[in-house]
Amino acid sequence: MKYMKKCMGIFLIIASLCLCLTGCMDTFDRSGYIKGMLDATYKGEFKDYAQATNSSVEAIETDYNDFIRHEADIFLRFSGLTDDDVIPDDLDSALTDAIKSIYSQVRYTVKESDPDGNVAIDIEPLDIYNEVYPEFLQFNQEFRARNNNYEFQDYTDEEFTREYLSPLIQILTDHEDNLTYREPTTVTVHVAPDDSGRYTITDEEVTSIYNAMVYYSIDNTASK
Repeated sequence: MKYMKKCMGIFLIIASLCLCLTGCMDTFDRSGYIKGMLDATYKGEFKDYAQATNSSVEAIETDYNDFIRHEADIFLRFSGLTDDDVIPDDLDSALTDAIKSIYSQVRYTVKESDPDGNVAIDIEPLDIYNEVYPEFLQFNQEFRARNNNYEFQDYTDEEFTREYLSPLIQILTDHEDNLTYREPTTVTVHVAPDDSGRYTITDEEVTSIYNAMVYYSIDNTASK
């Protein structure tokens, strides 16, 4: 979800009229490309990025849903659940809806590209995990005490998972309208055509953006 074909067609005609230029004029909007990628990935806004990359909206939406699925799985692991736990469909839907709503509020500003194709992205990392952690910790302590008292001994696996996960999703959704962010950071990427002429950034740069956008670590001193 990160490429653009090199300019062709009319741009070649324009270049042929300029005696000082050969080949293809570099008119690619590097900043727009990065903003479109981030808007599609985090905010679920696909149209501009589909046009910039000559892709279908459906394909980009599929990538977006895969990303949200990945982030929902991170939340489940954070909650202490594993791949062996069967998540009821309604809770899974509620969780992915919450993730979509929260991630649509990530904060970033894409600066104009410099002449060398470098694009700076100012990011305020979303701090949702530290935000909910104290409530998660308290809930887990209370739930463990209930479990030790055999309160759930007659529950099915699904009933047990529902009893455990529902309050955690509720805690998450309760924070949707009052999110916190960490100190701003800047990630700079280099947008350039690859060997096939498609504008792109490296996988390492994509990872740098991803790691900056959401703060996944838990601070021991968190006291929110």
